[in-house]
Formats: sequence, structure tokens, C-alpha cells
Amino acid sequence: MHQDWVAMRMAFNQLVPISDEVWEAVLAIAHPTTYKKKRILLEPGQVCDRMQFIHQGAIRSYRILEGVDITYFFFFPDSFAFATDFASFKTDLPSHYYLECIDDCQVTTFYRSDIYDLYERYPQMQKFGRLMAEYAYLMMDRRMSHFQFHNLETRYLALLEEEPALLQRVPQQLIATYLGVTPESLSRVKQQVARLKK
Repeated sequence: MHQDWVAMRMAFNQLVPISDEVWEAVLAIAHPTTYKKKRILLEPGQVCDRMQFIHQGAIRSYRILEGVDITYFFFFPDSFAFATDFASFKTDLPSHYYLECIDDCQVTTFYRSDIYDLYERYPQMQKFGRLMAEYAYLMMDRRMSHFQFHNLETRYLALLEEEPALLQRVPQQLIATYLGVTPESLSRVKQQVARLKK
């Protein structure tokens, strides 16, 4: 299976520029993998021992709380393409989340033991790991802030402004779980926003 190593290296370099030597070490631990739509990559109670760089497709992180499906994050090739449960990956503790392919996916899998070996060998990779953790924290902080301080209409407008492609690529049912509402409530707020824009 052909993978787009150029795009993957660019994604690494967005966090920290890495040398050709380090890049060769990264490729040595890379495992090209394909998954079908609906494939569950992680379940609550499992320890997340890998990260997936997405070349094609999309993956979502979600929980089921009291029977309600709540999406926490979507991972795409052209946004933040490293899909994992960062807390479980960093702490070696069981995850609270599912990771699910919402499309057929082509990914490169990196196992934690291999990644940590690179951390020991290369300072550039230590910095990469630190920046990944910081980015994951900032993403979760932003999500929490949206839910704590904004109503549904404001959250939807923020989604339109910050992640417009998400609305084209993800089924409305999953968008609703991302915004914390029913599909019917999402339809109503979309209609309200559309009327305001006329």
C-alpha cells in the first residue's frame, strides 16, 4: 500500500522540524494499515498504545454517557491527522473513549513503545511528543469552553467559522453529537441561522 510520506512529514514538521536521520527512524517504525468504515479502533477500558496518522478517511473520538452518544473530536488528514486518545497514550491508563473510523481509512500506525524509544534517542522527537500533548490539551480546553460558555446557536456559528469543512464531510447525526444536541435541535438552529443570513 502506498502512503503519502510527504504529507506525513509535513504534519510532523508542523510541530517540530525533524532531520533526515530522525525521519528515517520514524519510517522504520511506521506500519501502513487500512480499516473499513465503522471499524472500532479503541474501546473504553482499553489502554491506547498507538497513534494513527490518517492519510485518507476520518476517525472520531466519542463516549456513550447514559445511553447518549457524545462526539469529542474528529480527526482528518488535512487538520490534526494524529488520531489517538492522548491521555491514555501518555499515562498508560485505560481509555474512556471509543475511536471509530467514519470512512474507509488508510493510516500509518505508530506504537507507543516505538515512539518512546525515539523520544529516548532523539531530542527532536521529545519535543514532538511534548507539543502533541500540549495541542491535545488546548483542543480539549477549547471544547470545554464552548460547552460551558456558549449556547447551541453560538456553538454552531463557531463551527461554521472555525471548521466549515466539517459540516460537508460528516453526517448531520454525528455533527449533532459533536454539538451535544439531537439531530432535530441541530436542524432547527441551522434553519434559524439560515433565516438570519437572508
